Amino acid sequence: MRARIASRLIILPLLFLLAAASPAPAQKDTDASSDQTEGKERPDWVTPGDSAPVNENGTAQWVPLTPELPERSTGEKVDLHLLRYHAASPSLSDKEESISRIEELVRMGKIDRRDRDFIEVLAFLALEPSRIIVRGQGGAAGYPEVRMRATRLLGQIGGPDATETLYAVLDTERDGLVISAAVDALGELNVPPDRKLTETLTRLIEGQDPLRPDARLALAIIDTVEKIDRKSTGITDPDLYRALIALAQDNYPLAVQKKAYKLLNMLRKKGE
Repeated sequence: MRARIASRLIILPLLFLLAAASPAPAQKDTDASSDQTEGKERPDWVTPGDSAPVNENGTAQWVPLTPELPERSTGEKVDLHLLRYHAASPSLSDKEESISRIEELVRMGKIDRRDRDFIEVLAFLALEPSRIIVRGQGGAAGYPEVRMRATRLLGQIGGPDATETLYAVLDTERDGLVISAAVDALGELNVPPDRKLTETLTRLIEGQDPLRPDARLALAIIDTVEKIDRKSTGITDPDLYRALIALAQDNYPLAVQKKAYKLLNMLRKKGE
């Protein structure tokens, strides 16, 4: 009995020494645990400091953050106000100042298809003849050069709002230079070869004066059809194809006829 007690007295101190020498269990890092919910680590695209939404079962459900467009600065708001003021002015110099400023902003990369406020200014300038009617002239007033520049800018900016405005221009415009610019802009935008496009281009071709056709418009239509056809599955509308044949046969300059023949051969080979 005494031997058992003596052995226990020797073993117990050894156990205490071993316990004291062993490292203490590591405490959980509160910062690391804050980035975990139900064993899930915080994804890279979650802003640090945000907590994950948790459903009724206690499971973390990460939701991607949706970036918000920044508020316009005071300078941008003043700029937009002046652009609207000059665009609505009856003065040609004011309108040209508005257009020139937008051209500068586009070159600097400060306007894109999301900037609907600036696109609305361009739409106003491009469609102005539908708003101003000169009594006794039976037509629309305005400045074709300004409308043409606005139309070209819409083609550079792109987006659904710009595309819709260009189609509106082609529905209302009477000046050949502006119409040609709008057709060119559609080609730059790479719009889909849908029924709206083919019907619009067919109408423009069939609406030409057979004795005095607009060669500039014909070339714009040919170039636009070629651009869109190359970047898509192809344009196969039979009405547009027949209308293009007219460009190669009617009283158009030889340069127009040659380009029309070349385009027709390309469309035919792609459709085979």
